[in-house]
Amino acid sequence: MNTSSLPARFIVPLSFVLIPLVASWLLYFNSWRIGHDVLHQWVAIISGLFLIAGLCLGSIVIYPLAFFRGARPVERVIACLAIPLIYCVYEICAVSGSFPPAESLYYGLNPTVWMVFVLTVGLMGVCEWVCRGVSRLRGAGLRVFTWFPLIAVAVLLLGVYFSLIWGNGAPLFYLYVDGYLALFSGV
Repeated sequence: MNTSSLPARFIVPLSFVLIPLVASWLLYFNSWRIGHDVLHQWVAIISGLFLIAGLCLGSIVIYPLAFFRGARPVERVIACLAIPLIYCVYEICAVSGSFPPAESLYYGLNPTVWMVFVLTVGLMGVCEWVCRGVSRLRGAGLRVFTWFPLIAVAVLLLGVYFSLIWGNGAPLFYLYVDGYLALFSGV
């Protein structure tokens, strides 16, 4: 594991996901401009798939790149969490045209945004184990299984349970709606 400069440890791994993500976003939201209906649909579908994959699975690319470029743990975590944070801020800004600031901020807590963060944290735990395993095979004296990745994977499993398995995710959504009503309905 080398110790590169901050841009090499942090910005380059983040750019490997962020640049294609922005390109996919631009393609997806501008695909309606394509005059041919079939081509428009295919561009929208393919760019949408890349957009979702980059958003949900970006940490699988970012974390190992940052790890093997010598990034410290906090740099790896920030680099991976940058993508969901950018997505969350984008979503808040998107609804701020229709809702007051407090409600827009609350929208940033919706189950979809929450699950992207949970997925990112869990995948960082898995990537930490894999990177430590590869480093150990290369001769580094690292323990493969440590507590923080285990906790991250547990957070992922709990998130999957509460957002997808427990009542098909409906109870979590109703908690979110009940919180909205309690804060903003004035009742």
